[in-house]
Amino acid sequence: AGIGQQIIRSVIGALIGAAAAVALVIFTNQVILPWLGGPNLEAELVGESDVAVQVRFDSATGALSLTRTTAPPPPDRSHYAWLVVPGTAPVSLGTLSPDGLLRVDLLGASSGELEGAAVAISDEPLLGFELNMPTGNILAAGKLQPAAE
Repeated sequence: AGIGQQIIRSVIGALIGAAAAVALVIFTNQVILPWLGGPNLEAELVGESDVAVQVRFDSATGALSLTRTTAPPPPDRSHYAWLVVPGTAPVSLGTLSPDGLLRVDLLGASSGELEGAAVAISDEPLLGFELNMPTGNILAAGKLQPAAE
């Protein structure tokens, strides 16, 4: 009877553990994750220069996509993107490609954290720079706001 009871207890324990795991997955996928995502965000980056960039944050994937809608920089220069969340230092996002595109995966970011954050484009040397902040002029900037969908 001792071995039989141990087997029954093991089976019951395994079933309870499996039920708890299934409940956690259902709760996480249907309640927590969509709740953290929030609305998609967008911004139109403009300034006194002739540079304009459209920005979109997809809350479901965490992707921040930038698309330059104007001419590229001169051959020896680049357009560099920055994210500035209020109260923090600028975060380097990278250089827009020659065709004016940049996609950055902001893993773990939510629209609640990014709403109101500034995105800026600076004029930088083509081969980069050493500081982790803009060294050239800010050509365009805007704030992330809920998308009009």
